[in-house]
Amino acid sequence: MEVTKIDFTDDNVAKGNVVLFKNVLGKSKGKYFARFERRTVNDDIIVARIHERGVGLDDLTVKAVIGLYKKEVVAALGRGESINLMDLGTLYIRATGAVNSREAAPSLMNLEPAFTPSKVAADAVASVKINGASLSEPGPRMEEVMDLFTGTSSLSLAKDEENPDAEPETMGLTEGKVAVIRGSRLKIAGDEGGVFFCPLGEDGKPVADRSRYVAVSPDKLSRNRAQEVEFFIPKGLNMDTQYRILVRTNYMSPGKSLKSYREVLSDPLVIRGE
Repeated sequence: MEVTKIDFTDDNVAKGNVVLFKNVLGKSKGKYFARFERRTVNDDIIVARIHERGVGLDDLTVKAVIGLYKKEVVAALGRGESINLMDLGTLYIRATGAVNSREAAPSLMNLEPAFTPSKVAADAVASVKINGASLSEPGPRMEEVMDLFTGTSSLSLAKDEENPDAEPETMGLTEGKVAVIRGSRLKIAGDEGGVFFCPLGEDGKPVADRSRYVAVSPDKLSRNRAQEVEFFIPKGLNMDTQYRILVRTNYMSPGKSLKSYREVLSDPLVIRGE
């Protein structure tokens, strides 16, 4: 994959990557269009970050407040109201579709949620710098690995921007429990597709002998979707060995398959007991 790096001297500035997609609409619009690469954080990660601030609230209390807030936001939308989300922006209902008369509008118009960011949110995004750009490939992309038994996420173990020299903690998965991989185009498809645990050699790369890879049995895939693959972690993996999870698939989009298989690897991880 062709990667163009844009270097910045300030390591404390928030950074992100963009992915370039081929523009098939015409040359006048440019050869590529860009999308900022998402790094989605869930409620558990937000709660953990609040806990690190030492605000004196236990995790269960924070989770309960988040849950109640979510219910009230959903209820407000159900009443046709717009919501100011903590001054981050306005969540509102938008009407879409074209009609020829007032009489036809109620039955032909579609209603959908929409969001308008506030200046506070816009200013936060303005501080983010582009770290690099890569050309999109039709294969799978892996953004997060999570142990559903412990709630540990690879996103929460990402490198600390405030201490760039510190090595991030190695992700751990619990033997025999459920893990989930999130990203895009991850759905396992094809006779040779699957999820594999690849032992690493001394160089930190998967060993060349693929017979040593441990496959997740197809009947242990509890969810198989483009953006999320959930599975039971195989038993019998060596707890003294580092692994990488390999996803192999020829999935491209609903009803479409690639002619060849594509693969994506996770960051190094270890297996732990309960």
